[in-house]
Amino acid sequence: MESLIDKINAITFFQKQIEHIHPLLKRCFPVVVATEAKLDIYDINSENTYNFIKSIPNRFGFIKSIRAAFPIQVYDNRIACIITSDIFSEKNCYATIFHEFIHCQQFELCENELKNTLKIYNDAKSKEDSMWEINFPFPYIAKEFIEYYETQQTPEMLTVLIQYRNRIKASLGLECYEYMNWEEWKEGFARYIETQITKEIGLSAPYPKQNPTLARDSLYITGERFIRALISKSADNSNIGILYETMYNNEL
Repeated sequence: MESLIDKINAITFFQKQIEHIHPLLKRCFPVVVATEAKLDIYDINSENTYNFIKSIPNRFGFIKSIRAAFPIQVYDNRIACIITSDIFSEKNCYATIFHEFIHCQQFELCENELKNTLKIYNDAKSKEDSMWEINFPFPYIAKEFIEYYETQQTPEMLTVLIQYRNRIKASLGLECYEYMNWEEWKEGFARYIETQITKEIGLSAPYPKQNPTLARDSLYITGERFIRALISKSADNSNIGILYETMYNNEL
C-alpha cells in the first residue's frame, strides 16, 4: 500500500504531465495534511521531492475534506495547500491540488496588490472583517445576475456577457460588481485551469454539471465561462494580474 508521503510525492510526477498547460503549473507549493489533532507540513526540496517538515497542533478547527490554500503562520507565513488525506481516494485528486496551487500563485503574485484596489476589501479591512469573501451579501437572485448566469453558448457569447456585466455594475452597484469580478477571477481561473488539466490527461470533468443553485459557487461557474470566452478571443492569461484587469475593465 502506498504511504502518505508517496502519494504526496506523486504530485511532482503529475506535474510533469501537465506543466505545459500553463506557466503557473511549473511550481509546487507546501502541502499541509490536516487532522483533528494536528497539521502535518510537507515541503518540496531542491531535488523536487517532498519531505516531512514538522507537525503542529491543530488550533484552527477541523474542516472535513478541506481543500484550500492559505498562509501558515508557523511556517514563515508561507502559502500552502491544505488538504485532508481522504483527497487521495478521489480520481481527480492531483488536479484538485493544482487548483489550490493556482490559489497559491495568485497569493504570491498579485492578490494583495489587487485587493487593495477594491473598495469592498478596504471597507471590510476597516471593520476587521476577514470573512468578507465568504459572507458578502451578493444578490444572487437579482434579475440582472440570473440573466448573466443563464447566458447560453453562442458565437457572440463574449459580447453578451460583457453587456450583462455592464448591466450588473450599473444596476447592482460598484461593491457587487467588485465582489463578482473578484470571485470570478480568483475561483473562476483556478477552476478553468483545473478543467484544462482534466481534459489534458483524460480524467472525468471536475464539474460535470452546472450547479442549479444560485450561491457563491455560481460565481466560479460564471468566472470560468467568462475567462474561457476571453481566452477564445486571444486575451492573455499567462499574466494573471493583466487577466484580472481585463475582466474588471470588462473589455477585450
